Amino acid sequence: MSKPNRLPAAMLLLLTAGSAYGACTLVRVPADQEIQGQEVIYTFPNGRVSIPRNLPVGSVIARAPIRSITKTGQALQCQPGDRVRETVNAATDTRNDGINGYLRRGDGSMTDAGVAYRVLQSDGNPMQLTSVSAWPTNGGAWGSSAALVRRYAAEIVLVKTSDVVHSGTVFPAGLKRRINAVDFNNAAGGRLVAATMTTTNSVTIVPQTCEMTSPATVSLGNHRRTAFTGVGSTTPTTSFRISIDCTGVQTAVHMTMSDPSNVANRSSTLPLTSTSTASGIGVQILRGSTDTLVSFGPDSAVAGNPNQFKLFDATAATPTHIETFRARYVQTAEKVEPGTANSVVTMTMSYQ
Repeated sequence: MSKPNRLPAAMLLLLTAGSAYGACTLVRVPADQEIQGQEVIYTFPNGRVSIPRNLPVGSVIARAPIRSITKTGQALQCQPGDRVRETVNAATDTRNDGINGYLRRGDGSMTDAGVAYRVLQSDGNPMQLTSVSAWPTNGGAWGSSAALVRRYAAEIVLVKTSDVVHSGTVFPAGLKRRINAVDFNNAAGGRLVAATMTTTNSVTIVPQTCEMTSPATVSLGNHRRTAFTGVGSTTPTTSFRISIDCTGVQTAVHMTMSDPSNVANRSSTLPLTSTSTASGIGVQILRGSTDTLVSFGPDSAVAGNPNQFKLFDATAATPTHIETFRARYVQTAEKVEPGTANSVVTMTMSYQ
């Protein structure tokens, strides 16, 4: 992303007053005075945000408009010729480049998560998150105002900054930007918190979805009844593959296969559908080079779901994966009756 030109960091206004030279000092001011410190509160409408896989880098994924502005009752009182030193600071739990406050992953590492926050002006341009400036005054009250806040800090937004966004990242509620001002030559005169910008709610970046391609139907072929020699005997397997594209997603991909006709089925055998005319057999699914039998679990994406298994780790280097399965008939009763033999299975992905 190209970095915007440096923008004014201040949201401060000068009112002319007396003519005697002196130092700016921190004073209490009436509630109806416009120019004074401001506490600005922002709220995100939703606490969970899902980012589409192909969303371009630089896109805004969540917006927090101003919820309220409250006066602090304090201002700097300056004399003509005084100068004010202003310091702007960003949230301490992010890395910033002046414009973007980069979120950290939620795994305890110091790695950027692929999302940053910005403070935007009403025209959509970003403000500096950190800066140090010196401003001359003509005397009078120095501080901020609701009008300046709405112009120069209209909203806080979350922006996609990388092709890969780490799932489960949390943008915590709290202070995101602070403007402090003191007399340039006489810091002992008191520090004014000219403006604070705080979000009231956290936002969780929910796991992005991968794209799975699988056959709608797998034919297990025709078999003579004599192919079944007793309970547990099986037919030769038929292979099928599913492909998974997780471009733009960095996560561990898991899967659960479920029996939609019996949600409590935890075995490794699918029953035939009620419309099948054959009986005494079921269907088994195997995976991996060792032909491990797949056992069925609830239709749920929760981590640790019963009989859930891992497919692969999706990364920027390995965003795609092909998994090969095999299916076969298995004898489940002493007597096998010929006819149509169909089963149904559902596949649920889980991103962890």
